[in-house]
Amino acid sequence: MDAHHVVDEEAQVATAVVARAGGGGVTFQTAILEQLHERSGRIWDAQVHDAQLLEFETENLLQVRTGREAIEFDRQAEAGLVELERPIHIADRDAAVEEAGDAAHLISVCGAGRQQGCNRYLPTKDSEYAQPMLAGVARVDITPPLPADLLGYVRRDRAAREVARPLLLTACVIDDGSGTLTALLAADLVGMPISLAWRIRSAVAEQIGTSPEAVLVNTSHTHAAPWPGAVMKLGGEFDGLTDQERAYTAWLPQAFVSAGVQAAAQLRPAAVAGGVGRVAGLAVNRRERTPDRGTILGWNPDGFVDEEVPTIRIDDHAGGSIATIVGFGCHPVVVGPEVPEVDSDFVGPLREQVEAIRGGLCLFLQGAAGNILPLEAFHNRRGPEERMGARLGLEAAHAVADAEPRILSTEKLDYGSVTPISLYRRVGQADQPAPVIATARREVRLPLLDPPAAEDLQRELAERKAELQGRQARGESRVTTNPVAYHVQWLEETLAAVHERRVARHLQGEIWAMRLGECALATAPGEIFSEIGAAVRRASPAAVTIFAGYSQGVLGYVATPEEYPHGGYEPAVSHRGYGHPSPFSPEVAGIVERTAIELLQGLFPAGA
Repeated sequence: MDAHHVVDEEAQVATAVVARAGGGGVTFQTAILEQLHERSGRIWDAQVHDAQLLEFETENLLQVRTGREAIEFDRQAEAGLVELERPIHIADRDAAVEEAGDAAHLISVCGAGRQQGCNRYLPTKDSEYAQPMLAGVARVDITPPLPADLLGYVRRDRAAREVARPLLLTACVIDDGSGTLTALLAADLVGMPISLAWRIRSAVAEQIGTSPEAVLVNTSHTHAAPWPGAVMKLGGEFDGLTDQERAYTAWLPQAFVSAGVQAAAQLRPAAVAGGVGRVAGLAVNRRERTPDRGTILGWNPDGFVDEEVPTIRIDDHAGGSIATIVGFGCHPVVVGPEVPEVDSDFVGPLREQVEAIRGGLCLFLQGAAGNILPLEAFHNRRGPEERMGARLGLEAAHAVADAEPRILSTEKLDYGSVTPISLYRRVGQADQPAPVIATARREVRLPLLDPPAAEDLQRELAERKAELQGRQARGESRVTTNPVAYHVQWLEETLAAVHERRVARHLQGEIWAMRLGECALATAPGEIFSEIGAAVRRASPAAVTIFAGYSQGVLGYVATPEEYPHGGYEPAVSHRGYGHPSPFSPEVAGIVERTAIELLQGLFPAGA
């Protein structure tokens, strides 16, 4: 959209803008404003904050008049905000028009400005603030038809024939006040490929009237769920995908559309705020060092783990909860592969606890969980996941308990009996601030390491096939044969790619970010190490930032460069489960981190 400079004789508020030229003033006509826009090469707009702050992106000395009160300021490129001495009121219109002549310009935020995080409006007759942010939520059950193989544990040998807890898809649709919608979709799935995520985003966008780029899909990564569209079937009872499993994947986009459409139908005026909690001892760095200086999955007490629980609350203007968005980075693997039941693991109890306390619906966004496990993981019974989820839910609710997103006032009521009594009530103002709502995204090229030589692949394939045949001849169960078959399948497919000269040397991924008032989301399409997510959150200009991996599809593990010399599953083996010929290059961690930070900084321009 183009920038707009609105001239409206019937406007309820007029702001006169004049240029200082020697001792006199020359009124800017519309053509001069357009010249300024062309010369600066940037969107020429104004932003009004709760404290009535205006930002002008121009290098000129300007004078802003509201009635007969003026503030002069010199706005250089990238300069900060200028604070008005008092709000702009309706009574000032006539005086402003009189001073500016026929060229009183009502400056409004342009649609293009929204790309840079700009979404605030000058006051109108009916409100001291912008058109309000709107939000709506909905939830859909996405439990697969049974029996179904649950993926995530290669050693799992039985399909699920029972449901311990249903798999849920929760949608939150947000209108920025101008009719531009953003959809946040959080699903209880292990993951999904980029292609399926894009198909879902496109389908949702078409039905709710937005763009696919404005749709976020995050998967919780519970290991007691399907992995729709998985390149390789990691474990299970059935060889390959069953017809029923294929049908489930084909149906899934319809479920996402249904959730998005229902959420969009529930839109109502909303306000947003956030807070950060912390839990100690629930999650651990899983890269345990061995005596031979190798690495296995376990517990590394010296390894980093982000224990913070960033949380965002969205309330309606009456004070009721619409949504609570919770971020935390930890593999949902409290319940191990020996329990063949569909389950959301600790994520379900977390949501239930938050909703019991706050009301509304809770969206859990899985964070930077690549190297993080529950301290007590892989239980052979259900129960421990309840305690972990409840604790996280309590902390999330506590993090935003006092983060009131509305502007409140205190009313005094007369009340009495034998003696007079004053009663006080906190009530929300009729007009609430309009938070900045904006999204940004960037596609990035993620390089892979060099693939192994064909002769090395052939040698390993022969060894793995012999091992698999031996285990099967001894009558071993899928608990031990599935892990070997996993390597055989990858070796065969990678050898075919080498011979056909179609080995990938890089992957394309999308880093996506969103601003919600003074809070933010930053996402990446992988199993990101905790250190990377924490670095993004620390560098974020937002008051509260949720970092979410497993978003817009999942490409694989992104380890920190420091962990590559230690080897182990994530930087050396895990790429096989994703069907890639080799692991990500160590530089990918930096690409993800820098890109996410740059997007966040763009959504929070200096001083805005």
